Amino acid sequence: MKLDAIYFFSALSPEQLERIATISLNKTLQPGEFLFFEGDQPKYLHMLLEGVVKVYKSLPDGNEIVIHNFTAPTMVAEMPCLEHIRYPATAVCETVCQVMLIDYARFEKEFLADPAISFNIIRSLTKKIKNLDAAFTAQTTLSASQRVARFIQEHPETFLQLKNKKIAEILNITPETLSRILKKLKDAGALGSGGGKTARIDGRKLAAFC
Repeated sequence: MKLDAIYFFSALSPEQLERIATISLNKTLQPGEFLFFEGDQPKYLHMLLEGVVKVYKSLPDGNEIVIHNFTAPTMVAEMPCLEHIRYPATAVCETVCQVMLIDYARFEKEFLADPAISFNIIRSLTKKIKNLDAAFTAQTTLSASQRVARFIQEHPETFLQLKNKKIAEILNITPETLSRILKKLKDAGALGSGGGKTARIDGRKLAAFC
């Protein structure tokens, strides 16, 4: 994915994009690998280029509270960097993830004085607020079938990578409900089965369920 195709970098000049690349690392992380742990001091801005990252808090009894599942492309947990505070939660990869790690100390010194950069950080934060609002609206106005169909339509590669249990968690439905909906979509020809996991998606038929 080209950097200028990501909203955060869209207003930057070629020279600025090149400079961003020189203060960044690109990493491929496997499912179960961590971006950071609760209590860590931030060193990088984390730009998720591909994949899904779960952010959660650990409870004393060993359980966890899922705060959010981030789907690429997006910035993950930029607020602790901006506020110079420790991470209040842990981030772990749910799928194979491509992550760009931007050295925050150098980024802050060289780029935050640029109005375009500052504006895009604000956009990143407001986008998260809009996403939370959209998720709440979906929960209250869309049926479970509509939520599943939209998720598949908007994130087809992620849908194919994730286990059904994780998809159900993201959509706030039970795994049993998800299984029934997937069967309905397959029966309607919107999904095709391939070796136990759906491998073909018919966008036109799927849109009828959105």
